[in-house]
Amino acid sequence: MQTVHEIQDRFDVYVRKLGHSLVMFLFTGSTTANPSFVVMVYETGQLRTVDQNDILVYGNPGNPNSPFIPDIPDGWEPDNSSDKKTLMEALRKREM
Repeated sequence: MQTVHEIQDRFDVYVRKLGHSLVMFLFTGSTTANPSFVVMVYETGQLRTVDQNDILVYGNPGNPNSPFIPDIPDGWEPDNSSDKKTLMEALRKREM
């Protein structure tokens, strides 16, 4: 059985193949599953569920003034396909 926790002090992470994101919820782990997180991807505005092994945390969530920026491993960069629309592009077109 897993439990869902809303993160009150949300924090920034880098997610494998998705990029810079904001952690919003935590699904606790169990004997058969790793903890996972619901994140909002900054570039697209999508909500995605990701495994704990696919995130790198910026700074120290307990200390918002922490300047730590993780090294992004090779192969973790998002796919930059030409048909992918960013949230800002979609909003600009909607305003027209």
